[in-house]
Order: sequence, then C-alpha cells, then structure tokens
Amino acid sequence: MIIFRTMLAVACLASVAQAQQPLLRAHAHNDYEHDRPLLDALDQGFCSVEADVYLVDGKLLVAHDRKDLRPDRTLSALYLDPLRKRVQDNDGHVYPVKTPFYLMIDFKSEAESTYAALDQVLSGYDEMISVVRDGKLHPKAIQVIVSGNRPSETMASQSVRYAGYDGRISDLESNAPDHLMPMISDNWKNHFQWRGKGEFGDDEQQKLTSIIEKVHAAGRRVRFWATPDHVDMWRMLNQVGADAINTDDLAGLATFLRESETATDSADAPAQATIIGKWLVEDIEQHGVIDRAQTTIEFAKDGTVTGSTCVNRYNAKATVDGSDLTFQPMAMTRRAGPRSMMDQESRFVAAIGKVKSFRIDPNGLLYLVGGDGKDLLRCSSMQR
Repeated sequence: MIIFRTMLAVACLASVAQAQQPLLRAHAHNDYEHDRPLLDALDQGFCSVEADVYLVDGKLLVAHDRKDLRPDRTLSALYLDPLRKRVQDNDGHVYPVKTPFYLMIDFKSEAESTYAALDQVLSGYDEMISVVRDGKLHPKAIQVIVSGNRPSETMASQSVRYAGYDGRISDLESNAPDHLMPMISDNWKNHFQWRGKGEFGDDEQQKLTSIIEKVHAAGRRVRFWATPDHVDMWRMLNQVGADAINTDDLAGLATFLRESETATDSADAPAQATIIGKWLVEDIEQHGVIDRAQTTIEFAKDGTVTGSTCVNRYNAKATVDGSDLTFQPMAMTRRAGPRSMMDQESRFVAAIGKVKSFRIDPNGLLYLVGGDGKDLLRCSSMQR
C-alpha cells in the first residue's frame, strides 16, 4: 500500500509538472469566465491571459458585461495577488522556468480614468511588473498590455510606466517604441475571409505573412481575436508564427501545442545529438530574450557559423574540439533596429565572445558555456 501511494504521488507530481510546462503562444481570451480565473490557465501552462475591467467606485472590477460585475472580483484579487504569490514561489518568475508572461487588460470603461486607477494599482506590484523609466524598459516577471479603450497619448507621455498598449493593423508603420506598443492585435474578421475550414487562399496567406513579418521587424508581438476556436485555425496561426493564439478552450489549445512540440522533438532527435544545425537562442546570460525577436545560430560541418542577432545577419568561424568551443570574430551587417533589439544584439555578441565550451542536455537543449563554467546561452533546435 505504501509503495502504491508513493507511486501515485510521483505520478501526480509528474502530471502537474507536465501541465505547467510553459506554452509561449497560448493566450487565454476572456480568462475570467473560467471556473478558476488565471489558475486554470496557469495549470495548462499559458503565458498570456486577458481580463476585461470596469472602473467602478474607484475599483477595477473584472467582467465582460456590467451586469456581471461583483465587488469581490477585483483585478488584484483575481490576477495580481495570485501572480505575486506565484512569482514569490518561483524565484521571481511566474513558472519555475524563466518564461515571459503577459497580462492583457481590456478597458471596458472610459480610458483616462480607468488607466489612472490601473497605474496606481500596478505601482503597488512593482517588484514583478515590467516598468519603463525614462524610455528604458526594465523587464520583470510580468508585462502588462492595455487593450480596449487605450489612453495612448497619456501613456506615451509618462516618464514611469507599468504597461504598454496594443496597436492595430493600422499601426503597422508606427514609430512608437516597442515597449510602448509591444503588440499588434486586431479582429481577424475585419481583415480575412477564411474561417478555419477549407483552403486558406494564397492571397490571404501572403497578406497574413506580410503583416506578421512587419510586426516582428518592429520588435512587437502579434495576436488576432474573433478567430474560430478550433484546431485548424490554431494550426495555421502556429505555422505562420502568430505570437499569441486566442482561445477559450484552454485544455484543447494546450493539448494541440504540446502535441505539435512532441512531433517537432521527434523530428529533431537526430539533429540534437550534435551541435551541427540551426538553433534558436532562448536565453542570454540569465536575462532572457525578446520572444518575438529571434536570435539564431547555425553551425555547418566545415566550422562556418551563420545566423541572425535579431537585427543583423552575421557569419563567423567556430573551432570545436570535443566539448570545447570557441568563435573567431564575427562579420556582421550594420542595420539599426529598435533599442530593445539592439540591446539584445549587443548581449548576444558579447556572450559569443566568452564561449569556451558547450553541452547538450537530455532534452536536446544546447548550452554555450563560459570559461568560468557559467551558462551564457541556452538554445533550442530549429531543425525540421
């Protein structure tokens, strides 16, 4: 009996650990309508959740419609306080693995007064909310994005700001910094005829690809709402690189994304036994990366290394001797990009210059290691 109970406990813990593996593209639309707001999404590994809010008697109350408002369902009670507990328990992160997390707050009441209340509330959680001070982003565990009735001019004028706002497709050419407008999100039905069944036409596919490329080039994330909530739509959005896939079916999307990852892992297995191949940089010296701005490394058999810093293309030569690895100086194009992406480029180039060895863990992740034994870069395989 003791053995059986022990095995059951281990199985339960394994199940929870699997459920909490973060899913970067999973976005819980109307999250507050689930049985356990926020918590159901976290159990499924979602990295983005959305809450609609109204300002009522000085409080930010969460609901889709005014008739559903309740004084106990505040933004702090349903989201910020539970997130604070998670961040405290996970050494400064929402999940045990350092992962970006987005809290989207959709304003249903008047923009200026609602934002003033939100700004005051968020300042009380400054240990976990990313903040912009004098134009520089200081990333923390959670990035807040305002949607709906957005006071964009007021937000742009602040020297200290705890949230950005989402733009629309009409903002594709905007010069707003990516920390002010970190996302472009729009109504799918306003721009595309495809409803998730039958063939996705070439013209619409090219239009979508162009939109996503422009959004990513500006260092922003992309999301569509009012999308059909089923696997055909999820598959298409996943393939084209949408950063946040909308759903009200938490378990369904989580299962789809994990099965997609499993299929990719199986295909990658031969490539992961060696450093040869293409890798996506997921972390630089324990400070993360911009998940929508890809930094890549590709090793060729002849020692040539090529890739993208997230702004510029580069090439170099690498010397591999067992697990020892060193790089010669890079040759690189000289394009300029958003400040946050240029900062990531600088951190990447500096880290590459310090690499002395590498290892590949049992999960197929590549670690580039410095002379002091500290991990400089963590990378996942991009082989297909």
